[in-house]
Amino acid sequence: MRVRDVMTRSVVTVEPGTAIVAAAEVITRQGYTLLPVVDGMARLVGVVTEADLMRDRVHVDPRALLHGEPPRPRPDAPTIVAEVMTTGAHTTTANTDLADLAALMLDTGLRSVPVIEDERLIGVVTRRDVLKAVCRDDRTIAADVRHRLVRYGDSSRWQVRVHDSRVEVVDGHGDDELERHIVSVLVDAVPGVVGVDVHGPKDSD
Repeated sequence: MRVRDVMTRSVVTVEPGTAIVAAAEVITRQGYTLLPVVDGMARLVGVVTEADLMRDRVHVDPRALLHGEPPRPRPDAPTIVAEVMTTGAHTTTANTDLADLAALMLDTGLRSVPVIEDERLIGVVTRRDVLKAVCRDDRTIAADVRHRLVRYGDSSRWQVRVHDSRVEVVDGHGDDELERHIVSVLVDAVPGVVGVDVHGPKDSD
């Protein structure tokens, strides 16, 4: 499975000159954890996260002085995204193997990764996107497998069973190991499949 199979193509973005208050409103209203930052040519120039937008905007309660606490310096609050955004963020491409991206997310704690092509933003992949793709019920997986086998050829030849995301395909006739290997690869590429066993009817007795 590739990134292009799961990525979200319609992406909400901001520009470097976007007001922090406006960016924060988008994040809180939509439930995002990250917004890609693009220039006028849709080129990715950075990302801005919830943590970035909080920077230097939470000040000590001035009433603390009434309780004898010493005054603390109050830094100037940033006003636009360019002042707080992260440049050089992790990115991926549409053709990246999803397994590699998932490993990156787990290793780095990333929740969202922008997808780029020729420096331009074409989508975003979130942990939720990955989960939706790989955690599917057996009935949905079975239907997807059967659909792919119909496209491959003689669907009546193959019997499909799925249990706990593991797929068993029984070859009803013929003993072509190469063809069984092809079917195994096709089935293994179905989102959510964690294991594949392709064999003949005698093998299942």
